[in-house]
Amino acid sequence: MTPQELVTVDHLEKCLEQLAQRLLAVPTRGGVTSAPPRLLSIEDAMSECDVSRATVQRWMKIGKVGRHGGTITLQAFFFSPDKPRIPWPALAAYGQ
Repeated sequence: MTPQELVTVDHLEKCLEQLAQRLLAVPTRGGVTSAPPRLLSIEDAMSECDVSRATVQRWMKIGKVGRHGGTITLQAFFFSPDKPRIPWPALAAYGQ
């Protein structure tokens, strides 16, 4: 390998800038960019729905009867055992 074949920082920055521009130009579904959903704590879900902590916990554990007779539970991610996070779209869908 010769010194002329080595990649420089400047060259890498230019390549990454071109790649970023290409990625930004990729069309998205419906023209809306896909962002990660907002994750709510139990307290956030309580205030959004104006319910108690016990109600939100019951929604996550027991759920409710769905339109077609099945049981629906509120989706939550457990990054630690005592701090579940509820995706905002899951809370909105559960309310319907």
